Amino acid sequence: MYRLFNEGRYYHRLLNGEFQAIIENRHPATITSKRIPANADSGEVFYYEGNTLIAVVHCFWNNTGEIVASRKPDPRRMIINGVAYRWRRASDPDKSRLTNREINDILGKKGRARKLTYLWWLTGHWKKFWKLQIRDPIFVPLGLADRR
Repeated sequence: MYRLFNEGRYYHRLLNGEFQAIIENRHPATITSKRIPANADSGEVFYYEGNTLIAVVHCFWNNTGEIVASRKPDPRRMIINGVAYRWRRASDPDKSRLTNREINDILGKKGRARKLTYLWWLTGHWKKFWKLQIRDPIFVPLGLADRR
C-alpha cells in the first residue's frame, strides 16, 4: 500500500490540485507518543478525482493543521483502475507483498519510471539493513542514537 501510494505520488498530486480531499471522522487522538502530541487529532481523508473515490488515508494533525507522526498520510484503501487495494491486517491469510513488476503494471509505469521502482525498493532495503545491522546494534548501545 505504501509503495503504491508513494510511487503513485498521490499526496503530492493532492497538494498540486489534481485531487480533491474530504476529511471525515476527525476526532481527538486516543494515543500519544514522541511523534504524536497530546492535543493531536486523528481522522480519515478521502481522496477524489472528480466524483470517483481513489484513496482513503489516515492522518494525525497537530493544532495548527500540520500532519504529525510520519508527516505523511497513512494509506488504508486505494482504488486504481477499478481494483480495490487495502492495508493488510495481521489476520489476513495472504500476507504476500506486491512485487516491483506488479507495482509498475498497476501504476502503468514505463521506461525510466519503471526502473526507478527498483531503486525505490533497493533504498528501502538499505534503510532496513542500516537500522537492523548497523545503527541499532552499534550506535544505540553507545547512546549515539535512539531506538525507533
